Amino acid sequence: MTAHIQRKTKKSSVNRKSHNADFVLWLAGGWAVLLAIIFFAQRGNDIGMLPEFISNAGNHFGTLNFSEFVSFAAGSLAAALVTVSWAGFGRLISLAIGEQTAGENTTAAWKWSVRVAWGAGFTSLLWLLPGVLHLLTFAHASAVLLIGLGLFAWTLFCDRRTRPIFDDNKPSRAGIAGIIVAAIPIVLAAIAAAAPPTAKDALLYHISLPKAYLAANGIVDVQYNIAQYYALGAELNGVWAMLLGGSINPRVGEVAFALTQFAYLPILAAIVYGWARKLGLTSAHAILPVALVTCIPTMYSSASSSYNDLALCVYVTLAAAAAVQWWNRPTYRNAAAIGLAVGFGLGVKLLALFILAPILIMFLARLRAAEHGDNSEFSLTAVLKSCALAAGIALLAASPWYLRTWLLTGSPVYPFYINILHGSAPGWDVGRSYIDQMLNANYGGYPKGLLDYLAVPFRVSLTAQYDIPKYFDGVLGISFLTGAVILLAAIINKKASVEIKWMTVLSGVFFLCWMLSSEQMRYLLPALPMFALAVSAAACAIDRRLRMVMWATVTPGILVIAAWFASQNPLPVVLGAESRDAYLQRRLDYYPFYEAVNTQLPRDACVWLINMRRDTYHIDRPYFSDFRVEDHTFVQFVRASDSVEQLRGKVADAGISHVLARIDVLLDPRISPVVDESLPDDVNSGKMRITRDFLLSGKIIMENKKFVLLKV
Repeated sequence: MTAHIQRKTKKSSVNRKSHNADFVLWLAGGWAVLLAIIFFAQRGNDIGMLPEFISNAGNHFGTLNFSEFVSFAAGSLAAALVTVSWAGFGRLISLAIGEQTAGENTTAAWKWSVRVAWGAGFTSLLWLLPGVLHLLTFAHASAVLLIGLGLFAWTLFCDRRTRPIFDDNKPSRAGIAGIIVAAIPIVLAAIAAAAPPTAKDALLYHISLPKAYLAANGIVDVQYNIAQYYALGAELNGVWAMLLGGSINPRVGEVAFALTQFAYLPILAAIVYGWARKLGLTSAHAILPVALVTCIPTMYSSASSSYNDLALCVYVTLAAAAAVQWWNRPTYRNAAAIGLAVGFGLGVKLLALFILAPILIMFLARLRAAEHGDNSEFSLTAVLKSCALAAGIALLAASPWYLRTWLLTGSPVYPFYINILHGSAPGWDVGRSYIDQMLNANYGGYPKGLLDYLAVPFRVSLTAQYDIPKYFDGVLGISFLTGAVILLAAIINKKASVEIKWMTVLSGVFFLCWMLSSEQMRYLLPALPMFALAVSAAACAIDRRLRMVMWATVTPGILVIAAWFASQNPLPVVLGAESRDAYLQRRLDYYPFYEAVNTQLPRDACVWLINMRRDTYHIDRPYFSDFRVEDHTFVQFVRASDSVEQLRGKVADAGISHVLARIDVLLDPRISPVVDESLPDDVNSGKMRITRDFLLSGKIIMENKKFVLLKV
C-alpha cells in the first residue's frame, strides 16, 4: 500500500512538472508572437524596405578592379596576423594568472578565446609607450608581430593535444544549422567593416585619431578632438594593424584597422560558446546564446563600424564569467581574472565601471557568508585578500590610460565630470560639457518619469530605431524580452542554478546602471551576453522545447541586419567592383565637398568644418573643428559680431582660409543654434542676417541645398 502511494505521488509530481513545462512553453511562445507582431509594425524603415534594398543592390557593381580586391585581401591578412599574435601574447598572461579552465566542460573555444582577449588587452598597453615616445613605425610593428607569432607557435606546440571545440565529436545537424544562423551576422559584419569608413564616431575619433598618430609616428595632440583623452585600448591595436597594412597602401591599412576592431565579435562569440559549455550545455545547445548575441542588430552595427563596443563586451563578459567562477571558488586565480578583465575593459571605455556594481554585490554577499563559514577557502581573510587582488590588478591594468589623461588635463576621467573633478583642455569647458550631457540625456527620451523608466525594457526591445536618439539609437530585438519570461519561470520553479541567478544579477544591475545614465543602445551591449547565457541555460533546465522558441526570436534581428547590410551594400566596393570614391559619395552626402577640399584647395589651406560630423578622416588639408558641439565657436563669433565684416575678420584672425558648413541647419531660424530664445526677435534676426551673409555672399566654391564650401 505504501509503495503504491509513493508511485502515485511520484507520477503526480512528474505530471505536474510536465504541465508546468507545457504552460511555460505556451506562455513563452505566445509572448514571443505578440512581441514579434509589435516589433514588425515598427520596422518600416528597414525590414519594410528590404525588397527595395535588395533590388537596388546590383546597381553599384561595375568593372572589377583587381587591385582593390588585393587591398582588401592584404588588409584582411594583416588583421588576421594581429589577431593571431594576440593569442600568443595572451598565453603569457594565462601563465601569469593561471588558465581559467576549471571544469570538465572546458573547451578549446573557451581557452583560446580567453587567451586572444588577454593578448589584445596586453598589446593595447604595449603600444601606449611607443606611441608616447613617437615610435609608431613599421619596424616596431613588425617586431611585435614576429614576437606574437612566435609565441603563438610555441603555444600550439604546448597545446598540440588540446581537445577540439566540439569535444572530438562532429556537430549534429541541429548544431550545424545553429552555427550557420549565428555566423550569418558575423560574416555580414566582416564584409561591411572592410568597406571605407562612414560611421560617425569612426570618423570622429576611432579611426581619425589613429590616422593622425601614424602621420606623426606617435600619439600627438589632435586639435580640439577631446576624444583623444579617452582610453583608447581598442584603437591602439588598430594602429598596430594600420602600421602593418599601411606599409602597402592606405586602403590596406584602412581595412586592417576595421577588421581588427571587427575581430572582437567572433572572439565574443567564442567566449559565449565556451562559457555555455562550462555551464553544462551540450555543443548544439551552446550555440543558442551565441546566436542570441550575434543576431542583435546593434551588435552587428558596432562590429561593422570600427566602434569599440564589442571590445568592451568581451572584457565585461570575461569579468562576469570570472566573478561567477569566483563565487563557487573564491581563489586568487579567479580574483586575478576579474581584475584583469575589468582593467582591460576600463582601457577600452570608462563604461566598464558599470560591471563593478554587481561584482561588488557578489563580493559583499560572499563576505557575509564567509563570516559564518568554517571552510578556509571561503574564510573572511581569503575573500578579503582576493578582493584586494582583483582591485589591485584592475587598477594596474587600467591606470596607464587615466594617468596619461590626468597629466594632460588635470583630471583622470576628463572630459567627464569636469564640474566636479575639473581639468581643462583646449576646445572644451563646463558649458560644452553641460551641452554634451544634455545630448546624452536625450537617448531614450527626455525628460523621463517613473512610467518612462518602467517602460524602458519594452521600448528598447520593440520600438527602438537606429540613428534616432529618442528611440535609443539602435535596435535590440525581441529575444531578451521573451527570454525574461523563461528566466522568471525558471526562478519561480526553482530550476535556476546559482550560476543562472548570478548571471541574471550581473546583467540586471548593469542594465539598471545603463538605464540611469545615457540610454544609448550601444552602451547596453555588454550586459547582453550574460543575459543570453542565463536565458539559454534556463530554457534547457525547464524544457528543451523552449530552445525552439528562443531560436525563433532571432529571426527579426537577422532581418533587420539583412536590411541594414543591403542598404549599405558594401560588397561591390570590398570586391573592387565599385570605386572607393563612388561608394563614399552614395554613403556620405557631403563627400563631394571633401573631394573639392582635397583637390581644389591649396595644400596650406585651413578649412573650418561646421556641423560636418567632425569627419576629419576623409580630409587631407589642415582643418579646425569643434568637438561634439560642432557649431559652438561659430555661434560665439556670430554673437560677438555686429556685421558680416567683423565676423569675417574674426575668422581670418583665427587662421582660417575656408569654411565648409551645413547650411540647412545654420540658416533655418527654427533650429539654428545662432538663435537665442532669451534675446529679442530683432536681435536674433540681425544675427541670422549676419550668418546668412557670411555663408552665402562670400567667394563660394561649391554649394547645394545642404552644404556650402567658401573662401573667407
